[in-house]
Amino acid sequence: MRISKAVYVLAALCALAFLWIRCTDSAGAVSRDPRGSMYAGDAACRNCHKNIYDSYLQTAHYNTSYQYSRDTAGNIHNRLQASIPDQDSLAVNPFRLGQHLWIRIEKRDSILVQAGYQDNRELGAHPFDMAFGSGEKATTYAYWKGRKLYQLPLSHFTEIQNWANSPGFPADRINFERQIIARCFECHSSYINKELTPGGGLTVNEDLNRQTIIYGIDCERCHGPAAEHVNYHTANPAEKKPQRIAVTKMLSRNQQLDACAVCHSGNDKATQKSTFSFKPGDTLSNFYFPEYARSVNTEPDVHGNQLQLLAQSKCFIKSEVLTCNSCHNVHNGRQTIAAASVKCMSCHSAPEKVHKTVTAQNLQLTNCIDCHMPMEASRKISFREAGNEKLSAYYLRSHRIGIYPAAQKPK
Repeated sequence: MRISKAVYVLAALCALAFLWIRCTDSAGAVSRDPRGSMYAGDAACRNCHKNIYDSYLQTAHYNTSYQYSRDTAGNIHNRLQASIPDQDSLAVNPFRLGQHLWIRIEKRDSILVQAGYQDNRELGAHPFDMAFGSGEKATTYAYWKGRKLYQLPLSHFTEIQNWANSPGFPADRINFERQIIARCFECHSSYINKELTPGGGLTVNEDLNRQTIIYGIDCERCHGPAAEHVNYHTANPAEKKPQRIAVTKMLSRNQQLDACAVCHSGNDKATQKSTFSFKPGDTLSNFYFPEYARSVNTEPDVHGNQLQLLAQSKCFIKSEVLTCNSCHNVHNGRQTIAAASVKCMSCHSAPEKVHKTVTAQNLQLTNCIDCHMPMEASRKISFREAGNEKLSAYYLRSHRIGIYPAAQKPK
């Protein structure tokens, strides 16, 4: 009799579990997104937005970080038409920091590592666990040690199609101990969970949970949590007006700018809370501590300060509607100079009247960009090539639209 009661109880519990699963499925799949049940995961977007989704997979934003494998790296670099880093060359010709120090890229038990040596004595060897950067400009690499992530000393720079010292790394010693913190992930991924514990004195120890990483910039990082949106439109397929999600064109100008400024207005300000929690429509300044001592004359660098540079442009100051989206379509890959120039001429429809000193014969109406948004050297990032004591400049496109008399492409 006792056995019969136990069987009945077990059967009842199984039935309840089955009904709970059915009810949950009818309301939409349970989210396994580490950000919480409000998030659907970007794969859910493809059901209704296939063309946009497939196009976005080819962009630098989506591929700005990934779990490293040689095949993954090759596929990403091919999709973005970026040079594929040649690891094999450094196995034969190591990157030398001096007569007695060098770094090789080696394959050990099918695992790729950067190994440092001093006079043939190994100083350390660590694997390519993770990559930051799509390869459109550069890619740097990192390895896990427990719950901490460390940058590897060599990065690959597309401009020179070669390896160089990772930015800021010493030229006279091999360093495997530069820690990558969660703040770096806030612009090179869509999420990672960090755990803070008291350290010695007033310090705080930060551990990262690699199981929670969402690599790259996914749909919901820019569009906000989409679980309710997905569930609504799954239940109401005839409804074509987007419901229960932020619509970019319905946001104010400042709100649109803030959505891009999360990652394109610098990372040198102290945050009150993680920008992972930023959602479209939020005010970005609320995420930072007030600044009282910063000089108003601080010149923004071309790396990561696109919004500050744009805000100094007459185009931006005189317009009430110009935003990042006026020129950029983030769902598509890198646009050509000619395509970008067409955006300029949608407002500047008669450039020949402005360029009075330029004859009609040599006026290049297909290239506004190189003259008015030239490539400039970053003051924050530089790199050192093998055998060269001088630092090499890292060039990026200025977003201060203006007149540059001496503008020319870097040689």
